[in-house]
Amino acid sequence: MASEDHSNLVPRVLGRQCDAVPGVVANTRLAWATTCVGLFLIGVGTGGIKPCVSSFGGDQFVLPQQQRQLEQFFSIFYFIINAGGSLAILVTPMMRVRPCLGEDTCYPLCFGTPALLMVFFCSVFVAGRPLYAMKDPEGNVLLRVARCVGGAGWRRLRHGPRPDGGHWLDAAVPRWGDALVADVKVLLSLLVMAVPLPVFWALFDMQGSRWTFQARQLDGQVGSWLVQPDQIGLSGGVMVLIMLPMFEAWLHPWLARFGVLVTPLQRMSVGGLMAAAAYVCAAVLEMQVQQQGAGQIHIFWQLPQYFFIALADIWFAIAVLEFGYKEAPVSMKSSITALFLLTTAVGDIIVIVITSSEVFSDRVVEFFTYASLMAVVMCVFMFLAWRYKYVGQPNRPVKGADDDGVRKDAAVTKTDTRDPQKNR
Repeated sequence: MASEDHSNLVPRVLGRQCDAVPGVVANTRLAWATTCVGLFLIGVGTGGIKPCVSSFGGDQFVLPQQQRQLEQFFSIFYFIINAGGSLAILVTPMMRVRPCLGEDTCYPLCFGTPALLMVFFCSVFVAGRPLYAMKDPEGNVLLRVARCVGGAGWRRLRHGPRPDGGHWLDAAVPRWGDALVADVKVLLSLLVMAVPLPVFWALFDMQGSRWTFQARQLDGQVGSWLVQPDQIGLSGGVMVLIMLPMFEAWLHPWLARFGVLVTPLQRMSVGGLMAAAAYVCAAVLEMQVQQQGAGQIHIFWQLPQYFFIALADIWFAIAVLEFGYKEAPVSMKSSITALFLLTTAVGDIIVIVITSSEVFSDRVVEFFTYASLMAVVMCVFMFLAWRYKYVGQPNRPVKGADDDGVRKDAAVTKTDTRDPQKNR
């Protein structure tokens, strides 16, 4: 989903023209300090909420009895996210242009309204606490995992491969128990599946920059209404809101009859290819712009690429949440979700590097390169998906840990009895 262009706002906030928020901040040092504090708080809040909210929602279901309801939850959850994002893109510019505090614009209204809404709805969420299924935290999972991996790795370096040919992590069983070692094995297999994800997120998030720049070369006139370059990105979110309920109600159940798009890895593979197709459309459109000149092609010719990226959003992004939650060990569901979300940050870093270095002089070549890169990455991902064996973690607390968090019991990982080849 394309975001609003703030290219002129950022220099004014962080540079000399620090009155980007009129009537609120006028001192350069204060502007820098408040901006950094605000970004830090956003990072802390987002990092705390995002990996936990989807996992917490998934914890409300009992598996395998409510398997279908769990899948529907992730779709509804993502539908609401897109609805909120689309509403923000639509309403925020309207609030910004309203005069207030003696200025022509009203940034305090743009930032203050979401803040008040967040406080209100957090209060509503907390008020529903008696209705939720709550699970007790199990201590510092990442620390235990790090110590387990570090201990097993150190033994491997000192003593070499195990004589019995077992997994190198099995060396940590005497200290940490079968259960934690089994969970760490699942964790490492999931991390391998996450390796190609940053490339997808880099291309997905680039629509807010590269596609917006492309829209500036197009004719946005629709009768008496002028579609702004940063407004056409709203079409992607609207398409998701329209198609997602239709897919859940009709398309996915129909495809499931033929064994198509029934697993998260299948949907992620197809979603990645849809992202590649979106950049092929963008490249073809850019070729026409260069041939006919700026302002000669209507902005609605960007809709095909937004259609394909919406398909990628539906099939890839939702499946990532579902896959990470279902396959993660019970004690690591939020941690796995956080690691998967971290790939989005890595993708954004890739975007920053590419856009700042200006590697490509021809945007047609750039878009085709992105499409080819996405296709190659998804071929690698599909190979990994073909080799992956679904675990199907149970959605229930794991007992048997002592006070130090060291698990003494046998492995509690519940293996899916279905044929893994049929679930890829």
